[in-house]
Amino acid sequence: MTGPGPGGLTNPQAINHLISATDGATMTARFRGANPRSVRGWLFDRSAFDSLLGQASCAGIRIYRGLKDDGTENLVIVGTDATGNDLVSAMGSGLVAEIGWPCPPMCGTTSILGAT
Repeated sequence: MTGPGPGGLTNPQAINHLISATDGATMTARFRGANPRSVRGWLFDRSAFDSLLGQASCAGIRIYRGLKDDGTENLVIVGTDATGNDLVSAMGSGLVAEIGWPCPPMCGTTSILGAT
């Protein structure tokens, strides 16, 4: 197990989460090929992440897949503490983000990650 990474999170894998844009494009193209009718991505304003990361004990972000009432997919995003626990209580308090714009239709036009 490696030591604490950025923000104190301990991860048994390499801490560096960054990959090349080419590797990302390969993975997203593979997903689109296997799931041609699925949402390719979601757009969130920076303010959603700033709010989550601005919590005093926030050391990371967890992204859950969810379904809205109408059955469409969405993402539910929550901050985590240094040990990987979600920063929400059993009573439902805590900051949680959703309301992202799906791609399509809100796709960028210049990225190799969401190309058709």
